[in-house]
Amino acid sequence: MIEKELFRGYAFFESKLYKEDELRLLFPPKLNFEAFCSIVKTMNGIFSLAICRNNQCFIYSAPGGFHSIYYKQKSGNLQLSENIHDLTKDEDLCEEHILEYLCCLHCRFDHTFYKTIFVTEPGIAICYSQQEFTRVKIFSYAISPDMLYGEGRSKLITKGHQMLKEITQRMIAYLDGRQAVIPLSGGYDSRLIITSLVKEGYKNILAFTYGKPDNYEISYAEQTARKLGVKWVYIPYYKESGYKYVLTSGFKEYVSFLTNGRGFPSMHEVISIQTLMKEYLSDDAVFIPGHSGDVLGGSQFVKVFPLNLKRRDISKTIISSKFYNYPTNRKFVELETRLLDQQIEQYDQKLLPATIFEDIHIAEKLSKHILNSSRAFSFFGYDSYFPYWDLAMIKYFRSLPTDLKVGKIFYDELLDDYCFREFGVDFKNRILNPSLLTVYIQNKKEAVKNYLPNWILDYFNRKNDIIQYNVISDFICNELEKNGYAIKCHNNYNAIISQYVIYCLLKSHPKDQTLLLKKLFGK
Repeated sequence: MIEKELFRGYAFFESKLYKEDELRLLFPPKLNFEAFCSIVKTMNGIFSLAICRNNQCFIYSAPGGFHSIYYKQKSGNLQLSENIHDLTKDEDLCEEHILEYLCCLHCRFDHTFYKTIFVTEPGIAICYSQQEFTRVKIFSYAISPDMLYGEGRSKLITKGHQMLKEITQRMIAYLDGRQAVIPLSGGYDSRLIITSLVKEGYKNILAFTYGKPDNYEISYAEQTARKLGVKWVYIPYYKESGYKYVLTSGFKEYVSFLTNGRGFPSMHEVISIQTLMKEYLSDDAVFIPGHSGDVLGGSQFVKVFPLNLKRRDISKTIISSKFYNYPTNRKFVELETRLLDQQIEQYDQKLLPATIFEDIHIAEKLSKHILNSSRAFSFFGYDSYFPYWDLAMIKYFRSLPTDLKVGKIFYDELLDDYCFREFGVDFKNRILNPSLLTVYIQNKKEAVKNYLPNWILDYFNRKNDIIQYNVISDFICNELEKNGYAIKCHNNYNAIISQYVIYCLLKSHPKDQTLLLKKLFGK
């Protein structure tokens, strides 16, 4: 039926923590798909699993999708792996999925670079039986109006305090005394993690910040660490010393590991991890990144979509806000729009359109791009924990009334009230919390980018480059140039990196991909 069972990640179940192979203890020998779905629905954590019972295979990846499972059918059997490269022998690439990747920095839905290899989607349970698949959506961020909180602001603050205390206690239980390593920026998300740990008395903490010396976030991070009494390391990113890793043979291995057939390979952490490994990290260090709090808090309201978003406009809004990293034709846009429309049709008519947008965004960009960036820690052999993907956190913020989510104003207020003000780290920064006018101007700038020549785009990219990404982009552009190809889209550094991922994929694929190479990167 299947070649092996898989258990990855961690989950709290009835207040008890289960890790990796311990997860199998939650599932009895006699199990049907309905019972399987019932169990995974109450598991709280970041995990993926595949188990076989009674000639059926049950597969699930929790919200966040950090641990994914790849699968394909072959000779009546289901082959599974957490590494797509175990399944790619003699498999054909899919041009449409590659274009998806170039446009939005990841393959959408259950797609990968290959025609017959698929990947689990966060929050969707799969049953494979008699060579057929059944899918059930277990978790959704989309809700109906009657699921919104009706309490007043003060009661919501009190409820939020309780929620934050609970997720901090679970985080401390997972750490179990190990070194908590916090990538500390100037924003609210990472500041909440480090401050809430201090508030609960946790001592074994290391914070670090990286970037150019004139990066505005460094001052906020340093002040936060100093006021909390936490050891803080600043790692400067200089052009002359930055990203030397890209010149080594290990770089392509790093890119392949993080991409894993469908995700985006973040480069931010490479220098900092290697620097910390030399003298600061314990062998059992656990990285705790502050991913996604801004989205849960409501940062996309108005910034990405209007307050009165209509169901009929969801697909158009997703295409316009997410598909801008590579030039495409009308036929491709129409295909992607149809796929999105089919997905949206599956949502109940009672659900709020804005939360449907958020549900799709969480399953796509947040899992395959934002959370996927933490695979950098895994590549170097370190564990990760994601407090923002605790179910209590997710359920709390998805139920906030819309007027409290605009510009994540209530999110900021809650964090200030819970612990920032107590420790004197309730800094105010209009760059991190832009006005509606600033958002409007920025959106207009993004729209104009598609009509500017590459040399102008490169100028603005370098001007705003606080982490020396130009070192990587220069390396990438030069490598393609010397082989007779060229980067087509210079809208941002991530667009350049995604094109490099596909270039390497096509160059290394055993089958002849010359025509597709010329089509995508020909001068």
